[in-house]
Amino acid sequence: MGQPRPRRLALVVAPQPGESFASWIDRMATDMALPPGRVADAIGVSNAARATDGRPLLFGVALSALERTAIHAATGVAPATLDAMQLAAYDGTVLDLHDLAAVGWARKARSRQWALFGHSRACPQCLAESGGVWPLWWRLGLAVVCPAHRRLLLDTCPTCEVPLRRGTTTNMRVLSRTLLVAPSMCGSRINGRVQHKGCEQRLDELVAEAADRWLIDVQAAYLRAAGGAAMTLAGQRLSGAAWFACLRAVVCMARAAATHLPLPPSVPLPDTARRAFLADITADWRRSSGVQSPASRPPTAALTASLLVFAAPVVLTDGRAGLVEAIRPIAEALLATRAHRKKQGNSNGLLRAVAVPTIIDQARLLATPRRNGVVAHLGPFARSPAARPALLEHRHIPQVVTTSDYHDLIAEFLPDTLPRTGRRYTALALARLCGATTQISGSR
Repeated sequence: MGQPRPRRLALVVAPQPGESFASWIDRMATDMALPPGRVADAIGVSNAARATDGRPLLFGVALSALERTAIHAATGVAPATLDAMQLAAYDGTVLDLHDLAAVGWARKARSRQWALFGHSRACPQCLAESGGVWPLWWRLGLAVVCPAHRRLLLDTCPTCEVPLRRGTTTNMRVLSRTLLVAPSMCGSRINGRVQHKGCEQRLDELVAEAADRWLIDVQAAYLRAAGGAAMTLAGQRLSGAAWFACLRAVVCMARAAATHLPLPPSVPLPDTARRAFLADITADWRRSSGVQSPASRPPTAALTASLLVFAAPVVLTDGRAGLVEAIRPIAEALLATRAHRKKQGNSNGLLRAVAVPTIIDQARLLATPRRNGVVAHLGPFARSPAARPALLEHRHIPQVVTTSDYHDLIAEFLPDTLPRTGRRYTALALARLCGATTQISGSR
């Protein structure tokens, strides 16, 4: 027996273009003078899918077919509009949400996808001008600055220090059936027994730090990629997803090498961003493995802005030569960081969990040539055989690579291999890259 359709509501607040689903629920709750949990029940948000904190597991991420049908019946809002308010609207561009039905999806998504699944960032001026509308893109992982007001987005409430729209200090956003919070209020509950109404800080009265033009430009490019626009990087046309993969990789590389990558004092940057960068350099995650790693989403807008200082010139460059020059500081810092880790006995790969696109990896290797040896010459082309030099053939490869080349570039990836064997295998691999089709031809 199917789930009964909810009754059609007499008055419905119309969703605003670009608004998030949670924001729409909150504004309807204010208009109906009902807590958001009651509104969710009234329009057919699935109660069976709720987590232990009272929040639907996929709330604001995606709608099931039954939920979409029920909400449309209760509100009259078109299904396409309802889908546009979910984070799944960015699937295939800056998010990969194809396996929402898989077991353990939520845990994997929070560690791999750069999105804010349980809270949001905000621009106080936007909230003031819109009457409390929270755009969906504020929940993207690289939402950093408001292009309209040129202000850094806020992550937390300055009064209670809880991430915006998280709900409580311990659990993610709860669709309360008892507490009604105005869209422009914080409303987070630190201690429900002491403060029943939640934090009363008005978010639309806060003032965020100003952002410079360069930060606006990279934010605008990111939003175009999120919208599925075709992008250009170093003269090469890329899909929005491919461009974002490059941006994400460079941000990860900059964070991994931050201990040897000083912020240039000449680049205009909010003070909170500089402080966040310095704090991340000495953070505990760099000394021990855990949830955080260079591949993790930077947790705050301020830290992300500081890392974009290095990433923006890379992803916004026009030509190939400009790409190599833009990535050079990061590439050199990565070498220095690897050398430092090696001295400390840390042999783990610095970027082992980071997927680096070929165009970025080639530029990095070209930016830091080690020597004129065979490995240095072939390195930039290792992941793109089609781009290998036409005149270089497998007969030009020595049967054993030099000791210095092997120890500097290969040995860390073959920890249990004898050096002589590793040097031999490396030569065979290089020969394969240069066109050898059999082990015999590669060894000649």
